[in-house]
Amino acid sequence: MWKRNPEDMEATRQEATKSAAMTYQLRREKVADTIKAWPPEMTNTQLKERVLLKATEMGYQPRSLKVKARRLGLIAYDPRRRVWINCCV
Repeated sequence: MWKRNPEDMEATRQEATKSAAMTYQLRREKVADTIKAWPPEMTNTQLKERVLLKATEMGYQPRSLKVKARRLGLIAYDPRRRVWINCCV
C-alpha cells in the first residue's frame, strides 16, 4: 500500500498517531483526577490501600497504576520523611 498510495497511507498514519496521543492524554488526565482527591502526604500503607481500591476500578493492575503515577510525576517518595507526596495537590 505504501508503494501504490503513499499519500493516503501517510494521512492514515498521522490520524492514527493523533488518535493514540489523544487516548494517552485522556488516560493520563483520568489518573491525575483520581490522585488529586488523595491527601497531600501518605504513608506506604495509605498509598497501597488507595491504589488497590482505584486500580481495579480504572482497569489497571495495582502495581501498574502506582508505576504510571510515579512515572508521570503525579506522586513522589520522600525517603527522609518516609511518605509519598501527592504532586497533584
